[in-house]
Amino acid sequence: SIQGKLRRVDQQRNLAAQFAGELGRPSVGALVFVIVIAVAVAILACGAGIFFALNFLA
Repeated sequence: SIQGKLRRVDQQRNLAAQFAGELGRPSVGALVFVIVIAVAVAILACGAGIFFALNFLA
């Protein structure tokens, strides 16, 4: 009975580890993806701002 409980706990732990692994990998990729897009948007926004400022001042 105790061995059965331990086996069940091990299965749950393995499932949790698998679940965390599945969550872990894509979330890192998504984070990098979001950061890259945010940086690209910021650069575009700065470029557009400078462009409009130059046009406005000229």
